[in-house]
Amino acid sequence: MPVINADLSLKQAVDPRARGTEAFGYVTSLTIGGVQLSADVTGTKNPEATPRAVVGVLTSFRWNTEPAGAIQMTFGVSTSNQLAVRSGMLKGGDRSVAFGFVAYAYDFVGSQMYTQIHTEDKTLTGKLTAEVDIDDRPVAMLGIPPMYAMSIQIAPAAAGQPIVVAFAPSETLVKTWGSTV
Repeated sequence: MPVINADLSLKQAVDPRARGTEAFGYVTSLTIGGVQLSADVTGTKNPEATPRAVVGVLTSFRWNTEPAGAIQMTFGVSTSNQLAVRSGMLKGGDRSVAFGFVAYAYDFVGSQMYTQIHTEDKTLTGKLTAEVDIDDRPVAMLGIPPMYAMSIQIAPAAAGQPIVVAFAPSETLVKTWGSTV
């Protein structure tokens, strides 16, 4: 099975002045252990050219496309979400996760961005397989608000859940994440 291992551009995702062909993506929703994070970051880029409120900006995404494979994501979150995650981590216990995401890539043949991988605006569920890692210091980049790097690794819940994958704009397929047995 192919592995999706994407390095994504923070600047391309949130700086309206950024131009280019760099891949980028967003965490569209995220609840960890019952703590729901706010969609308080403005994602300025997508093929529809419509700004959208998101929980975080993806900087890396990895999944081996197997139903039982864990999804690993690193993304930038706002100060208020960084504080919410830290306070939720102190409570401990509940390792459940509900989340959504989307990532865009550039089609060099058609000279346009396309949706490479996404959850179809559905919420996926799973469990943390490792501790949440969140930085104490924000990423400082000219033209964007401060963001804190956060990394999570999530194993799927028991039920099969759809993830749409495209390796080109015209080659889209739906993969199942989670056991269907």
